[in-house]
Amino acid sequence: MHLSEMNRSFTVKTAVRFLNVSGSDADPHDLLGKVKDELELVEMGAEHYMTSVILGDTAYDVQVGFIGVPLPA
Repeated sequence: MHLSEMNRSFTVKTAVRFLNVSGSDADPHDLLGKVKDELELVEMGAEHYMTSVILGDTAYDVQVGFIGVPLPA
């Protein structure tokens, strides 16, 4: 993706934003409010399906979207 107003190009990746912990208030992995792309989820050992991510024994509700990673100028 190229933004001509900024004269910058980005690679767009699928990502999730962690909204809340399903069935609990505790966040043992400190992920609430953070955004992770698909590769980061795999590296963490997390399983992503639709609007859920499971990491260990913890289930998270997530919002699916995209992030732009800047390319070198």
